[in-house]
Amino acid sequence: MSAFSYIEMSASGTITMTMREVDRLRTIQSVVDGMLMTWQAAERLHLSRRQVERLTVRYRSQGASGLLSRHRGPRTAGGCPCAGDGAGA
Repeated sequence: MSAFSYIEMSASGTITMTMREVDRLRTIQSVVDGMLMTWQAAERLHLSRRQVERLTVRYRSQGASGLLSRHRGPRTAGGCPCAGDGAGA
């Protein structure tokens, strides 16, 4: 099985999610739908109840893309050891 899954979104096109993010999405959807309590979702995801509440708010405002890891994307020039004065090269 692949480590990535594809989720089709109506307005934003297709986004790529890891299996962990897909599980998080399904769990948060269950909380929003009232099928799962916040504390149960917290136990399932190994997060605090407060973090599940934050994810639920972000899911309601941003949809599935709000649950993606925010550590994605290109690194900044300051974070790359090879950028700058060439000391890292």
